[in-house]
Amino acid sequence: MDSGQTASRRRLRAQLLFLCEAPVRTMTFVVDSLNCRRCVREVTARLRDVPGVETLSADMGRSLIRVSGTMTVDDVLAAFAGLSFSVRLVDPPDSG
Repeated sequence: MDSGQTASRRRLRAQLLFLCEAPVRTMTFVVDSLNCRRCVREVTARLRDVPGVETLSADMGRSLIRVSGTMTVDDVLAAFAGLSFSVRLVDPPDSG
C-alpha cells in the first residue's frame, strides 16, 4: 500500500471515529406555511441533504419538522435558505 492510500485510510478512520463519538440530537422546528404535500416534500428533500441528519419526520397538520442526528442547528437552518418558509426552533437540541 502506498503512502497516499495509507494517509487516506487514516483520514477515513478519523472521520468514522468522530462520527461515532458525535452526540445524537433531536430538534423540532415550526415551519410556517407547511400546509401541503408539495411543501413537505420540498422541505424534507432539503433536510435530507444536511450533513448529520439521520432521521426526519414532518407533521403537516401542526407545521412541525423533527430531525435527529449529529447535525447542527445552523446547518438545519441553512437548508431553508432561498425557500419561502419561515422556520424557528421549538425545542433546544437534546443529546440523546
